[in-house]
Amino acid sequence: MWGLLIGIWLSHPLVVVDGEGTCPAPSDVEARLGALIPQVEEREPQHRAVLEHSAAGLQVDLRRDDGERLAQRVLDARGSCADLAAATAVVIAAWEARLNPEIAARMKLPGGDKPAPVPKPELTAVPPLPPPPPPPHVGIEGGIGVLASMAGSDIAPGLTLQGVLMSPGDRFGATMALSGSGRRDQVLDNANGATAGWMRGVVALGPDVRLHGSSQLVFDLHVDALLGLLRVEGASGTSGTDPLATWSSQSDISAQVGAGAGVRVMRAWGSLGVWIGLGARAWPGHQRLAVEGEPQATGEVPRYDGELALGVSWRRHP
Repeated sequence: MWGLLIGIWLSHPLVVVDGEGTCPAPSDVEARLGALIPQVEEREPQHRAVLEHSAAGLQVDLRRDDGERLAQRVLDARGSCADLAAATAVVIAAWEARLNPEIAARMKLPGGDKPAPVPKPELTAVPPLPPPPPPPHVGIEGGIGVLASMAGSDIAPGLTLQGVLMSPGDRFGATMALSGSGRRDQVLDNANGATAGWMRGVVALGPDVRLHGSSQLVFDLHVDALLGLLRVEGASGTSGTDPLATWSSQSDISAQVGAGAGVRVMRAWGSLGVWIGLGARAWPGHQRLAVEGEPQATGEVPRYDGELALGVSWRRHP
């Protein structure tokens, strides 16, 4: 007696039936299925049958606990709910007997002690899920170009190196550029024609917005924070107050901060591109040129400059 009670307590139905319809009701199918297949031990895996009505009829799915589909069939939904519940239970029992031959020997079929032949279930192969898409990649660009730097009335040639990181959608990014131009000579006031030469190297960093045009054209709009390194060299000259006195050349280096903005147009051919850029820069404050001991000999480095550049780029995009 106690052994029977313990066996009942440690057993469960082999198949649990779920569904939202009422004809047949999942509970009716599960009751008829319980009359065909005895309960199994608790350690044996439990399957789940899902009933779903569609235009084609009653769709029956048999699944594992983890949701993996084992079999599927669509039954004709015509007839009484009782007949449909009985037919559904027989189909599920046939699937279980096919999946586990031991179930066939334990099935309680009406009409004699000998079990009826088990119909071959229609097992549907479920294709594996497609692999997840690869994670988005950041676009990388690197370029080199020649430039013409314009400050006041002077134009000096130079070079620029540029690097760009673009978002996976190739719409937004960040730009970093290194550039430098050649020496410019500036005549000092009240210095008997003496001159001072200066040159500036610049590091630029800032956001970039990209607009896509036709024929592989892209337009980059950028604003930059600037860090400049200004080098000034004075030439030898003669004192304006004492013609017999002279001064020798000296040099000085100072750092500057500034702001800039520009536009770049690029035509791409695969991973290579040719571009032209136009930019403007502003350097707050005053960079005055003075001669020690000659207060009347003065000058000033221009606070604004422009840049026209032409170059090539290598691109790696997702």
